[in-house]
Amino acid sequence: MRPGNTSSEYVDWRQDDVRRQWHARDVDVPELLIGGLLGVLLGAFVRPLSARLERLARSVWRESPLLVHVEQDPAIIWVGTPDWVPFSVYFREVLHLPPPPDDRTEWLAWAKRQGGKDVFVTQLSVTMQAKTDVAVVVEGVRAKSRTRPVTEGYVVTRPTGGAGLSPRHFSVDLDWGPDPVVTFYGDGGEPAPVPTMRIAAGDIERFQIWAEASQGWHDWSLELLLLVEGRRMTVPINNNGAPFTTVGQEGLTHLSTGPSADEPWPT
Repeated sequence: MRPGNTSSEYVDWRQDDVRRQWHARDVDVPELLIGGLLGVLLGAFVRPLSARLERLARSVWRESPLLVHVEQDPAIIWVGTPDWVPFSVYFREVLHLPPPPDDRTEWLAWAKRQGGKDVFVTQLSVTMQAKTDVAVVVEGVRAKSRTRPVTEGYVVTRPTGGAGLSPRHFSVDLDWGPDPVVTFYGDGGEPAPVPTMRIAAGDIERFQIWAEASQGWHDWSLELLLLVEGRRMTVPINNNGAPFTTVGQEGLTHLSTGPSADEPWPT
């Protein structure tokens, strides 16, 4: 009790004090609604402006808003998928080679370690990731190939069962000559228009490239032709600076490995 106050005066003073505290806690609902609405409108205005400024900054500093990664390891390309994809590699001679393992990942590692070359098809996976919201037109794939005949050697195949897997991909026909024909196939293996994409910041788009040959020895490289936010972007695709090699299977000796092999590994 304050000095000099009566008991009733003190009670009135405490009640006024409590009312003042509760009024201080009152929320002004109209002001809160107006503030929230202004925040939404401001965000809707600032986000496109921020994205535009970010694109402008990247343009000034010549930084691409798009990251492109090309994966060539089939063990990574097909990770997590059913074991339905057969693989074949070329060797000039096989008598000096140790028998291959049965497991898919170990078989691929064995083939690479022994210096095997892809037979019939080389498969690449292209992943595009946007740094900011971006429009991307995949205009196509430009291929260059050098071909020479091959009449000796062995095709070692790891056969599989099950249905074939056919994600969307560019097919490069290496048998066509120095300038291979390129065709785009959608999911399911049907020819389709080349894709146009709108990729949000942080999102990815993925497709594959299959370079195929039925005969001969082909050394080849590619360029991925993109239109990014109206600007042309060319992505070279090669084997760490060297050409890829794909060998056709016609006229060569064939060996199968694994549980379904008809004959044991030659020794």
